[in-house]
Amino acid sequence: MDCGNYVAFHKWLRIYRYRFQFQTKYSGRLTVLVRSMLLSPIFFREILSDLLRTGRPSRALYRPTDPHARVDASHAVSTIRQVRADGLASRALSKALRDCFRWRAETVTLYRDGPLDFLFTTASGCPAFGGLVRHETTIRTPVGTKPKVYYSVHT
Repeated sequence: MDCGNYVAFHKWLRIYRYRFQFQTKYSGRLTVLVRSMLLSPIFFREILSDLLRTGRPSRALYRPTDPHARVDASHAVSTIRQVRADGLASRALSKALRDCFRWRAETVTLYRDGPLDFLFTTASGCPAFGGLVRHETTIRTPVGTKPKVYYSVHT
């Protein structure tokens, strides 16, 4: 226990329930966050022994909760190779694949559509098809202008 921050362990059958409660200053306000997880004792012992052996915390407890679609890019390999040759476009495509297809339990299939653009279909049919389109512009910075490349979904 440390100023309102604590972790509670509860054994339930063969599973341990870990409840973390901590204070944080988020958006200028002091709030209390509570996180719970269920773990097997074997899994927790492995993580704890790794921490004691190496002295570094393990990130094995983290599982992202954001939904992501499975992306099948096997039909667009040549386009992806062209995009990967350009550093700005490669980063833009990576960010688009991370941010644009946040659909749980969905499969998105990418197809070639022009030199650097993609057509996509979904397994569920909603949306039936769309485009992952490359955009290029310039942005002003204090030292001048620089190019900006980004991809967006069009349905």
